[in-house]
Amino acid sequence: MTIRMMVRLYIAGELDSEDSLEVEPEALESVIPAIASRQARRVAGRRFMVEFEFPDMPEADRFLRFGTDKSLMVQPVAVDLRRTHDA
Repeated sequence: MTIRMMVRLYIAGELDSEDSLEVEPEALESVIPAIASRQARRVAGRRFMVEFEFPDMPEADRFLRFGTDKSLMVQPVAVDLRRTHDA
C-alpha cells in the first residue's frame, strides 16, 4: 500500500515549497527525517514551519506540523529541547 503525502515548507508565514510524494510504508522512517534535514538547512535562523499532509488519513491524523513559526499551526505545543530522553 503506497502512502500519499504532501510536504510544504513555510518561511516567515509564506509558502516556500510544496512537494507531492508517494512512499511505501517501510520507507517512511527514512524518508521523513531526510526531508526534515533538507528543509532544516534551508531555514536556519528563520521562522519556519514544515507541514506533512497525508491526504488519505482521517482529518484528526492528516497533518504533522513542526517548526519555530507557530502562527500557522493548530494547537501548537512547545517542546523543551533541554530535556533529555532516558533510554
